[in-house]
Amino acid sequence: MSWTDALIRAGAPVLKSVVEQQIGGVGGKIAGAAIDSLAEALGTEATGEAIAEKIDADPSSAVVVQRVEQQFVQDMARIAEANRDAMVSYHQVLMLDANQEGILSKLWRPLFAIVFTVMFGMVGVTICWLMWTRQLGTLQQLGEVTTFLTFMFIAGCAVLGVQIYQRSEEKKAGVS
Repeated sequence: MSWTDALIRAGAPVLKSVVEQQIGGVGGKIAGAAIDSLAEALGTEATGEAIAEKIDADPSSAVVVQRVEQQFVQDMARIAEANRDAMVSYHQVLMLDANQEGILSKLWRPLFAIVFTVMFGMVGVTICWLMWTRQLGTLQQLGEVTTFLTFMFIAGCAVLGVQIYQRSEEKKAGVS
């Protein structure tokens, strides 16, 4: 018998759905934490077989499984609430920033995006022109120039990426 069937019989459909999905990243860590806390509460190893055997062998373990699931659901609700509060406070800051006096405070994000994009293109055209006219010299000089520019572009792209991501989140949330 699979241990997901044992979780269903023990009355833990949420835990069953979490451990049933073979996911990675944060979801996988959450599933791992759920399995670890379930195994700890049952006093067994954190493997599917050990948990299923414990549930089958001890009828009172269903109560333990249900208690762990309730705690898991409460923890997930607290995490979701904290994430919501963080997003709301971020949007409040953005709205205060957008409502400030002055044109620059309202246009800094689109202005940065436009200026950065134009500058990125100009640097690329300049490097190509220098290579075409053979003013750049050796490949070693090209490496030195691109090493310097790489750090500048990484910083600019990071800022621009965060701006685009946050703007998308604002649109999804209907903030502005």
